[in-house]
Amino acid sequence: MLLHVCLLSGSTADIESEPGSLLSDVRSRAEEVLDVGIKGLVSPEGQPLDESRTLSELHLADGASLGAVVRQASLASSQYAFAFAAVRGNGSVVTWGDASKGADASAASAIRGAASVSATSRAFAALLRNGHVVTWGLREFGSDSSEVQEELGDVRALCASYGAFGALRGDGKVITWGNPLYGGSSSGVCDKLRNVRRISASAEAFAAILDNGRVVTWGDPESGGNSRDVQDQLRNVQSIVASQAAFAAVLAGGRVVTWGDPQFGGLSRNVAAELFEVEEIVAAQAAFAARRADGSVVTWGRQRLGGDSGPVRSSLTSVRKIFASARAFAAVRTNGQVVTWGHPDHGGNSASVQGQLHSVEHIAATQGAFAALRSDGKVVTWGDSKEGGDSRAVQEELSAVQTLLGSVAAFAALRGDGQLVTWGDPMAGGDSTKVVLKPSRPWTGWQGRKVTGLSQNAPYDLQIVERCTNSAADSPAAMPEEVLWTLQFSGLVVFSLLLWITCCEDQFSLCYSGNELQPQSDGCVLHVSMLPKASTASATRPGYWDIHIGPHSSSTYVVTDTQEDS
Repeated sequence: MLLHVCLLSGSTADIESEPGSLLSDVRSRAEEVLDVGIKGLVSPEGQPLDESRTLSELHLADGASLGAVVRQASLASSQYAFAFAAVRGNGSVVTWGDASKGADASAASAIRGAASVSATSRAFAALLRNGHVVTWGLREFGSDSSEVQEELGDVRALCASYGAFGALRGDGKVITWGNPLYGGSSSGVCDKLRNVRRISASAEAFAAILDNGRVVTWGDPESGGNSRDVQDQLRNVQSIVASQAAFAAVLAGGRVVTWGDPQFGGLSRNVAAELFEVEEIVAAQAAFAARRADGSVVTWGRQRLGGDSGPVRSSLTSVRKIFASARAFAAVRTNGQVVTWGHPDHGGNSASVQGQLHSVEHIAATQGAFAALRSDGKVVTWGDSKEGGDSRAVQEELSAVQTLLGSVAAFAALRGDGQLVTWGDPMAGGDSTKVVLKPSRPWTGWQGRKVTGLSQNAPYDLQIVERCTNSAADSPAAMPEEVLWTLQFSGLVVFSLLLWITCCEDQFSLCYSGNELQPQSDGCVLHVSMLPKASTASATRPGYWDIHIGPHSSSTYVVTDTQEDS
């Protein structure tokens, strides 16, 4: 059967497939033809499709046109790394940071079709959409994969230690390369690395969870590469996390098993009685923090570096998520507040910003600082100023942030409009002034329009500013792959709002839907991403659009622009 996978630009991939084929296969083949990353496919009726199902199960007809939602840019680094890498929506890669420690722009610029990137301290590995792997950086830290390239096919996931990589293939086998001192050689356990479900890494060792719940380890014995003493306990393992030199495994019943260097959290005997119903474990450099089902937290390891949470124990209730720098922890509670402990100079003391730490959804960390992303898209930082703890120089740019990531000593934030903001040590990626994440040229199909004033009884004004980008179309008159809208509300917003957009001929639908704007006196800004409906194989430029704004359970105010394009 023939399926047409369509972008808003008008580009189409005609994919021949069998009814019993998985939709994921169609998506992969369309990515290759269109040279873009596809986040998902939608039906002719505009409904998201489950790519784990077959074409017949999805009742797709021969000749059907499927819409493709283009994947947005993603960031990659680690607390070991001195550089960042970003995968653009089209699968190309850009790097920045210390060029002598992995930020080789020339090597990265040649990559096409990347799905994700992983990092050691001084090398990167890009997992391509076709399952192959490309590496670059310093040879002694994992950049040379030439000896295993023939085995690096159908790779599903990558994992990195300080100086080596592990690749998990679709057949459950693991391929390793890099510095043997950091786990780059798994020859001693290769016969056991079968039916692997997941791999994790400390700085110098790896641990693999098998389908049967058992664990295989390799690398530096003192850093967790030797798990012989706890093998009898490592049954029904669900997840594994690692500090710099130790591992902690969560079993099916919520119990925990640890091994590795005791100075880095490898010994949890003193808190063993408290380690039950554990749902999540997070590791700092030399300590662990476990979140239990009741929202409480248990810690162990080097006390000054986060292993002792006693001073804040009374506040560690209803914890939703835990994050770690190298020497401190930050816990987000269900009410959006944050509790910190550990080394006070490396993020353990957040007293100076506690008033700003509300409605927190995510936290990123460098080795010595934290950055918290709030639900309003703002970012709050604290910790060592030399490692990203001071973001005052870029605070005005830190709005509508969607992605936040830390390297060894710098942060990178990706905004909803595709702009990149960085701060911290320039030699660790804190300076991205020469980086272009979304190269594009202006699309002139629509001129910028401004609409003010709503229908009767509206208590505020609305200004709409169009910004169009187009990285795929060959003609300036072609439709863009995506239209980004900035909506500025001014005046008193007296109720929560629900916003959605429709365009003429039913050609477009709002992907960033269901946005709630909470009441505030000084107005607010909303960034909206609009993509084509799947039924539009080759959209024509709409001559008008409607924007509907109104309270959740009341009448809707409408603004309509019917001006035709010139």
